[in-house]
Amino acid sequence: MPETFVIVGAGAAGVTAAFTLRDAGFDGELVLLGDEDELPYERPPLSKEGLNDPELKLLRPSAAYEEAGIELRVGARAEELDTRKQLVKLAEGEAIHYDRLLLATGGRARRLSLPGSDLEGIRYLRTANDKERIAAEAQTRTAVVVVGLGFIGSELAATLRTSELEVTALDPLERPLAAAIGGEVADIVLELHREHGVRLRTGEGVVAFRGKNRVEAVVTDTGDTVEADFVVIGAGMLPNVELAVGAGLRVDGGIVVDERCRTSAPKVYAVGDVAAHFNPRHDRHVRVEHWDHALQHAVVAARAMLGKDVSYECGYWFWSDIYDANIQAAGLPGYADEQVLRGSLAERRFVVFGLTAGRVTSAVALNNGRDLRRSLPLIHRAAEVDASALRDPAFDLRSSSAAS
Repeated sequence: MPETFVIVGAGAAGVTAAFTLRDAGFDGELVLLGDEDELPYERPPLSKEGLNDPELKLLRPSAAYEEAGIELRVGARAEELDTRKQLVKLAEGEAIHYDRLLLATGGRARRLSLPGSDLEGIRYLRTANDKERIAAEAQTRTAVVVVGLGFIGSELAATLRTSELEVTALDPLERPLAAAIGGEVADIVLELHREHGVRLRTGEGVVAFRGKNRVEAVVTDTGDTVEADFVVIGAGMLPNVELAVGAGLRVDGGIVVDERCRTSAPKVYAVGDVAAHFNPRHDRHVRVEHWDHALQHAVVAARAMLGKDVSYECGYWFWSDIYDANIQAAGLPGYADEQVLRGSLAERRFVVFGLTAGRVTSAVALNNGRDLRRSLPLIHRAAEVDASALRDPAFDLRSSSAAS
């Protein structure tokens, strides 16, 4: 009998794994379950140029799934996992047997539980439906408060401000994004917001929302009230681990997997945003929410499901566009014990390398994607490079002396 592989989650990781399985020769039944009603689409554009575009950027054309023999089922929500009987149970009652199962369930927007948080006009961004609601608000309202200046919040603040809305942005941290990409880039992001007319209120959290049926104002922890026609909240993401928890899988900040994406349950794998995978360089499990990570991790998961001898090693590259500034990063900048600047802060074109025990383990670039790309092999190998060489813009990051 042909084997049946089931993938729960039709985001970037799930779709990439499905097509990788076919490309690698899997000829059994392949079922891809997506809980949204739309064809699988790219999420990164939702907070950028895609906010004002009614068309979603699809991961694959509709016909591609049929051509590859992938049974794509949209609007199919998995509610229970039975690892003993090897069954995935759907919300409508159907049970699907699997020989191998991949959990690519991703995450959901973290919601605030505050007085007034259930008022109409308070929006979050994670799905295509969320994007449509925010776009509709932007078409009919003039003043928005953005709560949270992480990547999603910063991108949304920039996009909404570019659309000529009055934007006020709050974050409880004085330097949002500093932990993720370093203080230099984080400070410039704040400068960009100010230059484009965003009213910044950093170091100021939200304690309540006010309004009758619809939000009219945000109350901060300083006691101030900020009027708003609508509110967009970017408070981070929660991994969708409920299936795994219910089935008794090991979960610690995410579904714990090894270097081959295997969970604590036989024949069950996990990948992408929802998976906490072991990083040998930092000797710990980490959960990474980047687009490129989801793609690279999915390739390893698919090959591991076929019994291939593979292991996951990724530079964790990601990017963000905020106004006309391009931010790119690789590695885990927050774990570096030394930072080396290459380029010019004043000109807003530079790379900040992160070194751990003298080895290059991360890089964050502002408007310098070329040097960031050239540094990827160094990060992948954790190359030992002299700090003075890294600082020198004339030093070729591709040279043999940078390859130790």
